[in-house]
Amino acid sequence: MYKVKNPILIRLFNRPDKIRKLMKVIKKVKPSELYLFADGPRNKKDDYLIKKTRQIATNINWKCSVKKKFFKKNLGGPLAGYEGICWFFNSVDKGIILEDDNIPNISFFKFCDELLEYYKNDPKVGMITGNNFQNGKFRGEGSYYFSKYCHIWGWASWKRSIENWKLIPKNFSKTKKVIMSNKIYFDQNEKKFWEKNLFDLCKGKKIHWDLSLFFHFLKKNFLTVTPNVNLVSNIGFGKDASNTLLEKDKFSKMKVYSLGKIKHPKKVISNTDADRHVSNYNYGIRYLYFPYNLIVLPYRILRYIYFIIKN
Repeated sequence: MYKVKNPILIRLFNRPDKIRKLMKVIKKVKPSELYLFADGPRNKKDDYLIKKTRQIATNINWKCSVKKKFFKKNLGGPLAGYEGICWFFNSVDKGIILEDDNIPNISFFKFCDELLEYYKNDPKVGMITGNNFQNGKFRGEGSYYFSKYCHIWGWASWKRSIENWKLIPKNFSKTKKVIMSNKIYFDQNEKKFWEKNLFDLCKGKKIHWDLSLFFHFLKKNFLTVTPNVNLVSNIGFGKDASNTLLEKDKFSKMKVYSLGKIKHPKKVISNTDADRHVSNYNYGIRYLYFPYNLIVLPYRILRYIYFIIKN
């Protein structure tokens, strides 16, 4: 058994089956501070499911300070995610963030507690993630490595890291210039990919709070503490999800592992091999451009049609 030391924020919505599984884990670690954030309903069906979800989340049977921010009207996923995180860090200096479909191993809480304290004053470290997408490849000599990518299926951070974060950057050219100065790209394809995403975000064409947070961290030149084993599983893939619609996706319901005693790496520096793997494996950047784009074109067309029908 382990009692978590830091406050926890849970973002929930309209999936009672998912929040029930997460709360079983939360009840094992018994946080003394729990923050619950929920967007409002989009329709009558949402209204029923949201009430049921909130009821499950607020059924606390241990000594705990519970703070709630439940909206009556629907903000939409991007704004709700942003508002929830800002609300949380307006109240705490450091803490752990989970969504209703993020199911962590108990090691995740130990990992976050220890490293939130260990790196609290290190300006190079922006956040801690519980996610590992390296397909079993161990990176570096420690229990974790550092990455430019900030995966958010279970993570932790400090108030200092999100100060001055805006959901939509005001100035594309200025933001681009700052990010370019950090020399984060491996090749022109990756540069082209993230420039397009930044442009779409700044112009309001593609608004996602996690994408926005990623660019905020790039501007600050932050690194993300990333465990050498996966600590959190996303069980939210499927037709009731907002973005992760393919239930048999390779990232769906990934196995979680225990980390054991934490061994710290000697240097705070990004692991370029790990980041290159994420660039290709998670974002498929190498397959977006010639000649690889011709190979995966039929799959991308079918996936696009599926998303259009679903939405």
